[in-house]
Amino acid sequence: MRSVNNATQALQGLAPNLNIDVNASGGAADAGMSINIRGTGSLSSSSPYILINGVRASNAELSALNSNDIASVSVLKDAASTAIYGAQAAFGVILIETKKGGKNQPFSINYSNSFRSKKRIYVPDFVSSVTYAEVLNTASKNSTGQIAIGEAQMERIRQYASGQITDQTEALPNNSNQWLGIESGTSNGWYSGYAQSNWWDIIFKDREFAQKHDISASGGSENISYHISGSFFKDDGALEYGDQHESFQRYNFDGYISSQITDWLTISNNTRFYQENNSFPATLEGDSRGRLYHDAMRFSPLAPWKTPQVLDAQGNVLVEEQLALLPAWLENNGFNAYNEDNFVTSFRSEITLTSNLALKGDFSYKKIFYDRTLNYKNGPWQDQTGNLPLLTRPTTIRSRKIFARRITYHSMSMRITTNP
Repeated sequence: MRSVNNATQALQGLAPNLNIDVNASGGAADAGMSINIRGTGSLSSSSPYILINGVRASNAELSALNSNDIASVSVLKDAASTAIYGAQAAFGVILIETKKGGKNQPFSINYSNSFRSKKRIYVPDFVSSVTYAEVLNTASKNSTGQIAIGEAQMERIRQYASGQITDQTEALPNNSNQWLGIESGTSNGWYSGYAQSNWWDIIFKDREFAQKHDISASGGSENISYHISGSFFKDDGALEYGDQHESFQRYNFDGYISSQITDWLTISNNTRFYQENNSFPATLEGDSRGRLYHDAMRFSPLAPWKTPQVLDAQGNVLVEEQLALLPAWLENNGFNAYNEDNFVTSFRSEITLTSNLALKGDFSYKKIFYDRTLNYKNGPWQDQTGNLPLLTRPTTIRSRKIFARRITYHSMSMRITTNP
């Protein structure tokens, strides 16, 4: 058993010319993967035609399939497969059959689990704040003829890097309610602190934990065979800040039963269901984590990630703590929640007309429900100068469902087969 997040990863390296790559979401638990057979086939899409137990499936459905339920995988690479499946199979076909038990088999039950600790193996290193400021000055002078970091600030950057001072920033000379390096109105403010902030370490955990549990039961008699399985997968994710973090969970169920009613009639049913629950900190872009990754690379390390409160002699708060723009998104915007339920059931029957002639029919029904909820985090409102509070609301979570989709379709076929 391979420790993988999804069934698509389990297919990597198992067949020649079957190319499986991560997409823009990288190694996130909910990330999809691109599948290609024999290389790029067009300028638009060259995804193969996927069938799970004879029912067409998307890349996402293949990824959500429990890898322990897979009994066999066939990869048809030749363009001749279009003679069977039509033009939609021009870029190859992936046929997957799940476990079905067998006749005259004793009842058996199996349980397995896996626990994983994952670590990012490649993350760009942050240079020291001193090196960053020196390079920034060189680039600015070459571009505009002016330096970006003055000598007074440069000296404080050196002092903070060497441990001579502990303050990452100070209040603006003309506004004691605002700190250097915290301004979000202009990019120039991002370069006015003295800190050495490694944004990857601030918003990402060093390690993430994942676990998977599988249980199945199978058996059969002379006329009946069955297989039932369930699976639970959870990945805590790597993105975390304060009480906001990534979380991904998947529940799988697969059931199969076949019964030979008479000598000439056999019926069977295969039912699959999975539910995926995914949540992660919201950003100004709402449904995308790409902005966080983008800004973690470009946000100035001179900006402090958080400033302390300023108190008077009596202990009253004069200035609330303030966050730089990047961690402020994580702490104040709440989180996104994505939920998907996928249900597929197939009924099949086989009527034996003669010893060499059989009539087969099948009916499949699929229903997908998908919704996205944006959970806003309420809190104090600020005016444009950063004064607190303009209006204060209790810090709670309120939800707004902003997208929901239901997809339902069914298919039916009938064919006559002959036995040689």
